[in-house]
Amino acid sequence: MPDPLLASIPGRRIRSAFALLVLALSPLAALGEENGSRTQAAPILARLEQFEQRARAIQAYECLLDNEIHGEKDSKVGTYRIWFRQPELMRIKVVAGDNKGSEIVLTAGGGVRARAGGALRLIPISMTRTDRRLYDPRGHSAWDASFLKLHTRLKECLEKADQVQVTPLEAGNGHRVTLHFRQGVHKFRETWTLRPTGAPVERLEVEVDGRVVERTVFRDFRENPNLSPDFFKF
Repeated sequence: MPDPLLASIPGRRIRSAFALLVLALSPLAALGEENGSRTQAAPILARLEQFEQRARAIQAYECLLDNEIHGEKDSKVGTYRIWFRQPELMRIKVVAGDNKGSEIVLTAGGGVRARAGGALRLIPISMTRTDRRLYDPRGHSAWDASFLKLHTRLKECLEKADQVQVTPLEAGNGHRVTLHFRQGVHKFRETWTLRPTGAPVERLEVEVDGRVVERTVFRDFRENPNLSPDFFKF
């Protein structure tokens, strides 16, 4: 998650079993074992469809996001409050970490407005969506934290995965989806915790060669249909 005053890593796209699933709904050939039996296509497609339906059904919401990004030389840890309204209005405030108090807004026209915390709060600035300060070291922008964007990211990861596992969570309250894939000589593992109620994504963890490089947790989620378009202006 980038700071307001600051995509998955591009990788090779292999001809994946998931792409075949979309066309034929046949069992995945490259899946690992789960509880002694081979995972079938249906649970994966069902989770992806449920994820998308849930994300589209939520017209407006707010939540907290805890985010860690670990690079080779440094790490970035922060907590952010997110407000979102369909189709793509978004406001994010840093509540802990670097640039605490700063905010960013993605406007109805697709523009970006940002302001620092403290004494500079009264001086907002305009930015373009391609401004490098809006992206973290892994190439993710602030608006990539919306659930619809995360659905797209998960779908793209499924397309290039060599191995996928779907594990039901306790009391039928969601699923954990684990994906394994390679990019060059590096081994990637992404673990997604998906819930049928509340935030569609509760947790996302990314490992590269066994080292955690990204950890994201959504919490204190609540739908808020009273968010007006004017809230996303400053």
